[in-house]
Amino acid sequence: MPIVEVACKRSSVSRATYYRWRNEDEEFKEASDKALQDAIELMSDMAESQLLNSVKDGNMTGIIFWLKNHREAYSNKISIKRIEAERDHYKQALRDKADDPHDTLRELVDQMKH
Repeated sequence: MPIVEVACKRSSVSRATYYRWRNEDEEFKEASDKALQDAIELMSDMAESQLLNSVKDGNMTGIIFWLKNHREAYSNKISIKRIEAERDHYKQALRDKADDPHDTLRELVDQMKH
């Protein structure tokens, strides 16, 4: 269970004691970080398995979630790489047409509209 409070209750250790141990003992801190990360990975695997089962069962919410997060065509996120590529394109266009900046700006605005 990737929740410190639950782990503390199951171990009969107070949260204050747990955090004191983390602050005082680097080895304990590293071990508890690893245990927490392992638990997060396990829960993520379980959640993904359930999601895949829901997709197989025709659950539209699961299908939409999967597609939005695994297929760019369905995503409503803007890719950082795409933004950087567009920025670089416009920077280069400005450099290429530095002799007439007003025409360049008009062209860029027209390109952005389409």
